[in-house]
Amino acid sequence: MSYDKKKNKIRQLTYFALCQNLLDFIDSGWIGHPANRQSVKSATNHLIKELEKANKTLFPPEKSGDELLNALDTFQNACTAMESFFILGMEMDTMDKIHKDSLNTQINILLKSYGVDCWEKPMSNLWK
Repeated sequence: MSYDKKKNKIRQLTYFALCQNLLDFIDSGWIGHPANRQSVKSATNHLIKELEKANKTLFPPEKSGDELLNALDTFQNACTAMESFFILGMEMDTMDKIHKDSLNTQINILLKSYGVDCWEKPMSNLWK
């Protein structure tokens, strides 16, 4: 499989898993008017249906077998972990630049010690 095709599959599954995660968030943690909750949930469900159509193109049932199901499980688990990293990012945004840079460096050192080097763009570029 080409690098671009693999990257497209990863992006597609990321969108799909994020929408699934949003539905979980809406169901368990919505704060606000119930009518707004239903409206956002309906729009998210519509988006998921559109993404499912694209999934069928990227993961044809006759060719993908369990690949799609395994990938969706992996991405759903990643989205759950992402919530914690999002909260961390929100906390980092309240820090002064020196603390942000220091924490960013320590996180990167920790990730690299586990063989993880996944940042497409350095986080430090986010607060320049």
